[in-house]
Amino acid sequence: MEPQSAAAPAEPASAPSPARRHPAFRILNHVMDSVAWLSVAGVLVVILLQVVHREMGNPLVWTEEASRFLFMWMAFLGMAIGFRNVESARVTIFVKLCKPLCGIASAAVYTLFSGGFFLLMLYTGCQMVAQQVLFTEMASGFPLPMWAVGAIYPLAALFGLLCLIQSLLYAWDKVEVKRGDDA
Repeated sequence: MEPQSAAAPAEPASAPSPARRHPAFRILNHVMDSVAWLSVAGVLVVILLQVVHREMGNPLVWTEEASRFLFMWMAFLGMAIGFRNVESARVTIFVKLCKPLCGIASAAVYTLFSGGFFLLMLYTGCQMVAQQVLFTEMASGFPLPMWAVGAIYPLAALFGLLCLIQSLLYAWDKVEVKRGDDA
């Protein structure tokens, strides 16, 4: 047997696997994803019912309001989920043009403003839900208490805070914008 030469191709380096998330985060992510997908499916079913019944000449009164409520749940859960892997809207071009210190500063600004937004949303959402419970507000199209609809605000804020924490723990490379060689 001949010894292997130094010029032999090395095995390709495998990409580093992402950090395995804590079981509590995995459960939370599963719950958020499931509820978001259920709200998407609900919107599709309700809109389909609305169209079919309208074409049959027998429009349903409750479908417009139900689709709006389901859309609110879908949108706010989607916003919170977007923070999990730093998929929220950000302007990174100016940060990439600056020195590396700006990347670290942008991560701090991202974290502070996002956290502040979710804390404000949590506070005002809890106040709104408490008011809806106090005045026993009901939806006009069907018998649904409005606190069940408005609960998405504090829930999405809480989920958003937890997803922000996840992004800092597991997706820091996306949070901190670094100046690349191609910048």
